[in-house]
Amino acid sequence: MKKSIFKSILPLFVMSLGLILSSCGTTSGYKAKKFTTDWIKVTKDNANDCGRFFTTSELGKFSMITGEFKKEKGSEEGTYGFVFGYSGQNKGILSDYIRFEINPLGEYAVYSWVDGKYKDLINDDVENDAYMNQSSAIVKGLGSTNTLKVEKAKDGTYSCYVNNSCVASKIEPLANGTKGVMAFFSVAKSNQENLPEEAVELSYRITDSAFN
Repeated sequence: MKKSIFKSILPLFVMSLGLILSSCGTTSGYKAKKFTTDWIKVTKDNANDCGRFFTTSELGKFSMITGEFKKEKGSEEGTYGFVFGYSGQNKGILSDYIRFEINPLGEYAVYSWVDGKYKDLINDDVENDAYMNQSSAIVKGLGSTNTLKVEKAKDGTYSCYVNNSCVASKIEPLANGTKGVMAFFSVAKSNQENLPEEAVELSYRITDSAFN
């Protein structure tokens, strides 16, 4: 079972959230450069934030990055994960990028946003849209912890993991993608959230990483 991600997209905003920050192919021979963080909680309680995505600052050009995420409050439609391989940002709005996300409903997606169009990187038959897909690897429900990893192979392609299970591989980098990676989370649509009465809360930490 899969469902469409919204065809119309709101900007992906870059902001500081407190960070200083299967068979998926052969990984690159990266040098470990670990930086781990304590659990960091982020909260959004403004109804004007509905339908928006918020990121950490740039974390670096990575060979591998792993993070633990825990959605505590808010709509189960709201997603979280990593955005990477992007071309840049202008006044806090992120340009072309690849995004790997899951939600507490047990769904995941991997897709790119280039020149104002989606490209689903899981479902080849989808045009200018992307789909959320069910995965048994995801621990469902608010308050559940899931570990996400993005890894770069020797050939430059990416693989994505949920709780050590590979959900996507051979993801080609964007032609103009020169930047690294950010963690992110989204606030669902206004008819899915209960803002400002109930805030959206997410906790996360980077647990392992290696950078070029």
